[in-house]
Amino acid sequence: MTLARLFGASTSLPLWAFSVRTAVIYLALILVTRLSGRREVSTLDPYSFVVAVTVGSLASPPLADAGASTFTALAVIGAFYTLHLILFFLEQSSPYLAKLVGDEPVVLVENGKVVEDNLMKVHYNMDNLLMQLRLKNAPSLSDVEFAVLEPSGDLSVVLKSQARPATPADLGLKPPEKGWPLTLIADGQINEENLRMIGQGEQWVRDVLRAKGIPDLKDVLYMAIDRQQNIYVDYIRPSQFKYLK
Repeated sequence: MTLARLFGASTSLPLWAFSVRTAVIYLALILVTRLSGRREVSTLDPYSFVVAVTVGSLASPPLADAGASTFTALAVIGAFYTLHLILFFLEQSSPYLAKLVGDEPVVLVENGKVVEDNLMKVHYNMDNLLMQLRLKNAPSLSDVEFAVLEPSGDLSVVLKSQARPATPADLGLKPPEKGWPLTLIADGQINEENLRMIGQGEQWVRDVLRAKGIPDLKDVLYMAIDRQQNIYVDYIRPSQFKYLK
């Protein structure tokens, strides 16, 4: 089978050809997604979300329709993402264009008072606002200093100082920094690199586990150590073995 028939418009294709098309488009989508940056779907602005949905619809036809050209789909996807990236860089250099194309944060609550004009601007009603505040552990408007609707659609809430939970700094305390814990074992496998970082070896791990009554490495689901040398171990209890055999 020629490449022109495999990836171009055709009257019919065998099943394996659709599998090849799927693999090619899948890899192409991974490539353009990596090039356009990593962001969670929940943090996409409306414009980026529209781009993602549109690209998905462009990629679909060649996966199920032999008459749809894979070459055309890849070319259109490439052009679409190229325009998207060009516009992104233009936004970085022009604040005016950024406001025109994208969104900007909108203040919905200021010093415990709802900004009605902004509420109408973003098509929020009081039920929407109160629900979002409850989800942010701010059930009372009087406790809210600022509530800002971000371009991603998420609501950022800043509580008034008297309504915020007390922090160690408020109490004049300075607890020790735990830092990011280092994983020493995951699913029974030792992380040799992290062990070298703390100047220890496998025998030290086995000694620590033996002191905790854990005879075998493969019984350890997770083991980590923090900056204060506190060791956390999660292992398979004897009562769990019957479910895993």
